[in-house]
Amino acid sequence: MVKSLRLRHHERLKNALRSGDGDDAHKKLGELEYEIELLLIQTERDHVNELLRVGELKDEARRRIERELDLREARIANQRDEN
Repeated sequence: MVKSLRLRHHERLKNALRSGDGDDAHKKLGELEYEIELLLIQTERDHVNELLRVGELKDEARRRIERELDLREARIANQRDEN
């Protein structure tokens, strides 16, 4: 569910940014995208930790997922720095 929301949000924002001319409103929209993405990542982290806590996820899988989430956070930080 989170992945489908992220994909839909990302596509909408990409279209909005593509049609923008770099004004403040579009910059704010870009920053909002980063904030939403970070909230989604944190939600995924919380869910993964809950699954681990109740025994539905093994630690190895949790570490693999955490690595993916860390990489996504790093990508966001790099994109912010570029803008």
